[in-house]
Amino acid sequence: MCLASIYVGMLITNWTSASITTNELISNDFGFWVRITLSWATAFLYLWTLIAPRVCPERDFVVV
Repeated sequence: MCLASIYVGMLITNWTSASITTNELISNDFGFWVRITLSWATAFLYLWTLIAPRVCPERDFVVV
């Protein structure tokens, strides 16, 4: 689950623009903050999947 979260985060946050003249990838500030936000969001979701069964013991977390 952790590796899947990291992989999805990597796919979503590959926000760069290519420069035609220099053949370089240029990252902008918006893409940087999207990467930071999604990194924290995926980490939070992963940690919640580990903590939720102990925080809510009466709930059934088994997926069939």
